[in-house]
Amino acid sequence: MLMETPSHGFSQPWLRDILLAGVWLVFVCGCGQSPSLDLTRKFQAAEKTVAQATTPADYQRAATAYQEILDDGFRSGVILFNQGNAWMQAGRRGRAIAAYRQAKRLLPRDPYLDANLRLAVGNDAATTTNVLDYVFFWQQSATTQEMSFAATLFLVLAMLASICVQLKYRPASARIVAIVSFCLLTLIAGSLLRDWWQNDAGRHGIVVATEVTARKGASNDHPASFNQALAEGTEFTVEGERDGWLLVRVGEKGEGWIPQRDCVVW
Repeated sequence: MLMETPSHGFSQPWLRDILLAGVWLVFVCGCGQSPSLDLTRKFQAAEKTVAQATTPADYQRAATAYQEILDDGFRSGVILFNQGNAWMQAGRRGRAIAAYRQAKRLLPRDPYLDANLRLAVGNDAATTTNVLDYVFFWQQSATTQEMSFAATLFLVLAMLASICVQLKYRPASARIVAIVSFCLLTLIAGSLLRDWWQNDAGRHGIVVATEVTARKGASNDHPASFNQALAEGTEFTVEGERDGWLLVRVGEKGEGWIPQRDCVVW
Protein backbone atom coordinates (compact mmCIF):
# COMPACT_ATOMS: atom_id res chain seq x y z
CA MET A 1 0.00 0.00 0.00
CA LEU A 2 1.38 3.36 -1.01
CA MET A 3 1.33 6.08 1.64
CA GLU A 4 0.74 9.70 0.73
CA THR A 5 3.55 12.03 1.72
CA PRO A 6 2.49 15.46 3.01
CA SER A 7 3.37 18.14 0.52
CA HIS A 8 5.53 21.02 1.70
CA GLY A 9 4.65 23.20 -1.26
CA PHE A 10 1.82 25.70 -1.68
CA SER A 11 -0.60 23.33 -3.39
CA GLN A 12 -3.10 23.27 -0.50
CA PRO A 13 -5.83 25.88 -1.13
CA TRP A 14 -6.00 26.89 2.56
CA LEU A 15 -2.24 27.51 2.70
CA ARG A 16 -2.32 29.52 -0.52
CA ASP A 17 -5.21 31.64 0.79
CA ILE A 18 -3.39 32.41 4.04
CA LEU A 19 -0.26 33.47 2.17
CA LEU A 20 -2.23 35.62 -0.25
CA ALA A 21 -4.05 37.26 2.66
CA GLY A 22 -0.71 38.01 4.35
CA VAL A 23 0.76 39.51 1.19
CA TRP A 24 -2.37 41.63 0.72
CA LEU A 25 -2.18 42.94 4.30
CA VAL A 26 1.50 43.82 3.90
CA PHE A 27 0.71 45.64 0.67
CA VAL A 28 -2.14 47.60 2.23
CA CYS A 29 -0.13 48.57 5.31
CA GLY A 30 2.73 49.75 3.13
CA CYS A 31 0.66 51.90 0.80
CA GLY A 32 0.82 55.67 1.22
CA GLN A 33 -1.32 58.56 0.09
CA SER A 34 -0.37 60.25 -3.17
CA PRO A 35 -1.20 63.93 -3.81
CA SER A 36 -3.24 64.97 -6.82
CA LEU A 37 -1.98 67.48 -9.37
CA ASP A 38 -4.19 70.19 -7.85
CA LEU A 39 -2.79 69.57 -4.36
CA THR A 40 0.75 69.59 -5.74
CA ARG A 41 0.13 73.01 -7.25
CA LYS A 42 -1.30 74.29 -3.97
CA PHE A 43 1.77 73.01 -2.15
CA GLN A 44 4.11 74.71 -4.61
CA ALA A 45 2.16 77.96 -4.22
CA ALA A 46 2.40 77.74 -0.43
CA GLU A 47 6.15 77.07 -0.63
CA LYS A 48 6.56 80.09 -2.89
CA THR A 49 4.63 82.25 -0.43
CA VAL A 50 6.97 81.15 2.37
CA ALA A 51 10.07 81.80 0.26
CA GLN A 52 8.90 85.35 -0.50
CA ALA A 53 7.54 86.11 2.98
CA THR A 54 9.02 89.07 4.84
CA THR A 55 6.33 89.93 7.39
CA PRO A 56 4.20 87.95 9.91
CA ALA A 57 1.18 88.56 7.67
CA ASP A 58 2.99 86.89 4.76
CA TYR A 59 3.78 83.83 6.87
CA GLN A 60 0.18 83.69 8.06
CA ARG A 61 -0.99 83.57 4.44
CA ALA A 62 1.42 80.70 3.83
CA ALA A 63 0.09 78.82 6.87
CA THR A 64 -3.44 79.34 5.59
CA ALA A 65 -2.41 77.99 2.19
CA TYR A 66 -1.07 74.83 3.84
CA GLN A 67 -4.36 74.52 5.74
CA GLU A 68 -6.27 74.46 2.45
CA ILE A 69 -4.33 71.35 1.48
CA LEU A 70 -5.10 69.72 4.82
CA ASP A 71 -8.77 70.65 4.52
CA ASP A 72 -8.85 68.75 1.23
CA GLY A 73 -8.18 65.59 3.23
CA PHE A 74 -4.48 65.17 2.45
CA ARG A 75 -2.55 64.47 5.66
CA SER A 76 1.18 64.95 5.36
CA GLY A 77 3.84 65.34 7.99
CA VAL A 78 5.83 67.63 5.71
CA ILE A 79 2.86 69.95 5.16
CA LEU A 80 2.07 70.08 8.89
CA PHE A 81 5.74 70.69 9.71
CA ASN A 82 5.99 73.52 7.18
CA GLN A 83 2.71 74.96 8.41
CA GLY A 84 4.05 74.93 11.96
CA ASN A 85 7.15 76.80 10.83
CA ALA A 86 4.99 79.37 9.05
CA TRP A 87 2.83 79.87 12.14
CA MET A 88 5.92 80.37 14.29
CA GLN A 89 7.24 83.01 11.90
CA ALA A 90 3.81 84.64 12.03
CA GLY A 91 4.04 84.82 15.82
CA ARG A 92 1.20 82.34 16.41
CA ARG A 93 2.84 79.94 18.82
CA GLY A 94 -0.32 78.06 19.75
CA ARG A 95 -1.16 77.20 16.17
CA ALA A 96 2.47 76.24 15.54
CA ILE A 97 2.39 73.74 18.42
CA ALA A 98 -0.86 72.27 17.10
CA ALA A 99 0.71 71.72 13.67
CA TYR A 100 3.93 70.29 15.13
CA ARG A 101 2.01 67.88 17.39
CA GLN A 102 0.08 66.49 14.45
CA ALA A 103 3.23 66.31 12.31
CA LYS A 104 4.99 64.38 15.08
CA ARG A 105 2.77 61.34 14.51
CA LEU A 106 3.73 61.26 10.85
CA LEU A 107 7.40 62.25 11.23
CA PRO A 108 8.36 60.75 14.61
CA ARG A 109 12.12 60.65 13.93
CA ASP A 110 12.62 64.07 12.35
CA PRO A 111 15.24 65.90 14.48
CA TYR A 112 14.31 69.32 13.06
CA LEU A 113 10.67 68.78 14.00
CA ASP A 114 11.71 67.77 17.51
CA ALA A 115 13.88 70.87 17.85
CA ASN A 116 11.19 73.23 16.59
CA LEU A 117 8.56 71.63 18.81
CA ARG A 118 10.76 72.04 21.87
CA LEU A 119 11.34 75.65 20.92
CA ALA A 120 7.61 76.29 20.50
CA VAL A 121 6.56 74.50 23.69
CA GLY A 122 9.50 75.76 25.73
CA ASN A 123 12.55 73.88 26.93
CA ASP A 124 11.18 73.91 30.48
CA ALA A 125 8.09 71.96 29.46
CA ALA A 126 7.58 69.03 31.80
CA THR A 127 7.80 65.56 30.34
CA THR A 128 6.56 62.56 32.27
CA THR A 129 7.36 58.90 31.67
CA ASN A 130 5.85 55.73 33.05
CA VAL A 131 6.50 52.00 32.88
CA LEU A 132 4.67 51.60 29.56
CA ASP A 133 6.97 54.18 27.97
CA TYR A 134 9.86 51.81 28.67
CA VAL A 135 7.95 48.68 27.62
CA PHE A 136 6.89 50.24 24.30
CA PHE A 137 10.11 52.21 23.87
CA TRP A 138 9.74 52.29 20.07
CA GLN A 139 6.31 53.92 20.10
CA GLN A 140 7.61 57.48 20.01
CA SER A 141 9.93 56.65 17.12
CA ALA A 142 7.56 54.78 14.81
CA THR A 143 4.46 55.78 12.89
CA THR A 144 1.18 53.93 13.23
CA GLN A 145 1.65 52.67 9.68
CA GLU A 146 5.08 51.26 10.50
CA MET A 147 3.78 49.49 13.60
CA SER A 148 0.86 48.08 11.60
CA PHE A 149 3.28 46.77 9.00
CA ALA A 150 5.43 45.14 11.71
CA ALA A 151 2.36 43.55 13.32
CA THR A 152 1.28 42.15 9.95
CA LEU A 153 4.76 40.79 9.27
CA PHE A 154 4.97 39.03 12.64
CA LEU A 155 1.47 37.64 12.14
CA VAL A 156 2.45 36.16 8.78
CA LEU A 157 5.65 34.69 10.26
CA ALA A 158 3.72 33.17 13.15
CA MET A 159 1.16 31.62 10.81
CA LEU A 160 3.84 30.19 8.52
CA ALA A 161 5.76 28.74 11.46
CA SER A 162 2.57 27.20 12.85
CA ILE A 163 1.83 25.65 9.46
CA CYS A 164 5.33 24.19 9.35
CA VAL A 165 4.75 22.59 12.75
CA GLN A 166 1.49 21.04 11.53
CA LEU A 167 3.22 19.70 8.44
CA LYS A 168 6.03 18.18 10.54
CA TYR A 169 8.59 20.36 8.81
CA ARG A 170 11.37 21.10 11.27
CA PRO A 171 8.89 21.41 14.13
CA ALA A 172 11.41 22.48 16.79
CA SER A 173 12.74 25.46 14.84
CA ALA A 174 9.30 26.37 13.54
CA ARG A 175 7.85 26.28 17.06
CA ILE A 176 10.51 28.71 18.29
CA VAL A 177 9.81 31.05 15.37
CA ALA A 178 6.06 30.85 16.08
CA ILE A 179 6.47 31.61 19.79
CA VAL A 180 8.84 34.54 19.18
CA SER A 181 6.63 35.92 16.42
CA PHE A 182 3.50 35.71 18.57
CA CYS A 183 5.29 37.43 21.45
CA LEU A 184 6.48 40.25 19.19
CA LEU A 185 3.02 40.46 17.64
CA THR A 186 1.50 40.84 21.10
CA LEU A 187 3.90 43.66 21.96
CA ILE A 188 3.27 45.50 18.69
CA ALA A 189 -0.49 45.02 19.05
CA GLY A 190 -0.32 46.42 22.57
CA SER A 191 1.68 49.37 21.30
CA LEU A 192 -0.90 50.01 18.56
CA LEU A 193 -3.72 49.87 21.10
CA ARG A 194 -1.89 52.31 23.36
CA ASP A 195 -1.17 54.61 20.43
CA TRP A 196 -4.86 54.57 19.48
CA TRP A 197 -5.91 55.26 23.06
CA GLN A 198 -3.52 58.18 23.44
CA ASN A 199 -4.12 59.81 20.06
CA ASP A 200 -7.33 58.63 18.40
CA ALA A 201 -9.68 57.57 21.19
CA GLY A 202 -10.21 61.20 22.20
CA ARG A 203 -9.79 64.71 20.85
CA HIS A 204 -6.82 66.92 21.62
CA GLY A 205 -6.47 70.66 21.39
CA ILE A 206 -4.36 73.74 22.07
CA VAL A 207 -5.28 77.28 23.09
CA VAL A 208 -4.44 79.64 20.22
CA ALA A 209 -5.76 82.89 21.71
CA THR A 210 -3.38 85.08 23.74
CA GLU A 211 -5.24 83.88 26.82
CA VAL A 212 -8.65 82.45 27.60
CA THR A 213 -10.56 82.07 30.84
CA ALA A 214 -11.85 78.56 31.47
CA ARG A 215 -15.28 78.63 33.11
CA LYS A 216 -17.42 76.24 35.10
CA GLY A 217 -20.17 76.33 32.51
CA ALA A 218 -20.64 76.82 28.78
CA SER A 219 -21.05 80.61 28.85
CA ASN A 220 -19.30 83.74 30.08
CA ASP A 221 -21.87 84.02 32.88
CA HIS A 222 -20.20 81.21 34.83
CA PRO A 223 -17.29 81.77 37.24
CA ALA A 224 -13.73 80.88 36.29
CA SER A 225 -12.58 77.31 36.80
CA PHE A 226 -8.95 78.19 37.50
CA ASN A 227 -7.16 80.99 39.32
CA GLN A 228 -5.38 82.05 36.15
CA ALA A 229 -6.38 82.27 32.50
CA LEU A 230 -5.06 79.64 30.11
CA ALA A 231 -2.18 81.04 28.09
CA GLU A 232 -1.57 80.51 24.39
CA GLY A 233 -0.03 77.10 23.78
CA THR A 234 -1.83 75.38 26.67
CA GLU A 235 -2.59 71.80 25.67
CA PHE A 236 -5.71 69.89 26.69
CA THR A 237 -8.02 66.98 25.92
CA VAL A 238 -11.66 67.50 24.99
CA GLU A 239 -14.22 66.00 27.35
CA GLY A 240 -17.41 67.50 25.90
CA GLU A 241 -18.93 70.13 23.62
CA ARG A 242 -21.95 72.44 23.83
CA ASP A 243 -23.10 75.53 21.93
CA GLY A 244 -19.67 76.54 20.64
CA TRP A 245 -17.94 75.75 23.94
CA LEU A 246 -15.60 72.88 24.78
CA LEU A 247 -15.27 71.10 28.09
CA VAL A 248 -11.52 70.54 28.36
CA ARG A 249 -9.18 68.83 30.79
CA VAL A 250 -5.89 70.61 31.33
CA GLY A 251 -3.39 68.17 32.82
CA GLU A 252 -3.68 68.04 36.59
CA LYS A 253 -5.52 71.38 36.81
CA GLY A 254 -8.91 69.87 36.11
CA GLU A 255 -11.77 70.71 33.78
CA GLY A 256 -13.25 73.90 32.44
CA TRP A 257 -15.26 75.29 29.54
CA ILE A 258 -13.58 77.45 26.89
CA PRO A 259 -14.88 78.97 23.62
CA GLN A 260 -14.15 76.75 20.63
CA ARG A 261 -13.03 79.77 18.58
CA ASP A 262 -10.04 80.22 20.90
CA CYS A 263 -8.46 76.84 20.24
CA VAL A 264 -7.45 74.31 17.61
CA VAL A 265 -8.79 70.77 18.01
CA TRP A 266 -7.91 67.56 16.21
